This record gives sequence, C-alpha cells and structure tokens, in this order.
Amino acid sequence: MGQVFLQAVLESAQDATDKIQKLSDLHTKNTEIIGRMGRASKTARQLFEYLEQNPIIEIRKTAVALGMAFSTVSASVNRLCEAEILGKARVNSVTENSAMKPILTCCVREHDRICG
Repeated sequence: MGQVFLQAVLESAQDATDKIQKLSDLHTKNTEIIGRMGRASKTARQLFEYLEQNPIIEIRKTAVALGMAFSTVSASVNRLCEAEILGKARVNSVTENSAMKPILTCCVREHDRICG
C-alpha cells in the first residue's frame, strides 16, 4: 500500500514539474511576441504581467489597477488577442448605477490548455 501511495506522489510531482516547464516556456514565447510589438510593447507587457496574476479581467477595473486609460487597456487587449496570446471568452453587460457597462473577460488560452 505504501508503494502505491509513493508512486501516486511521484506521478503527481512529475505532472506538476511538466506543467511548470510548459508555463515557463509559454511565458517566454509570449514575452518574445510582445517584444516585437514596437511602441505598443510596453503597455502590452504591463497588461500581460497583470494577466498572469489575474487571468480573467474586466477592462475598466484593469485600467484602474494599472493606472491607464480604458481605451489604452482595451487596445492592448485587442493586440494580445490578435497575437493569439489572449482569447475573448465572452462579452457581457451588467448594470451598475443604472448604466450598462461592457465586461470583456479574457483568459490566457494556452494557460487553460496546459492547466485545464
């Protein structure tokens, strides 16, 4: 019984190590893509770093958190989607103070593929 448990622990550790390596490789690949975005790369890099910690975002809240204009974050999200770093998961509308606000939820596609 103890050997079966140890085998399960070993397999779990190997799986975790593989996922960590894949995520590290993905980070490197994505930062290289962002680095080729020219002037837009600085904002895209800041957004990407934020997304690594917060893979599901609301553009307005992200803009506030990063100290950027809504339009700047929105444009950067579009660039990351065009580069296939992000995928637009869904666009919803919610009521807040009687105003409709679009919410763009993005997720890192490859992160979901690796970890999902």
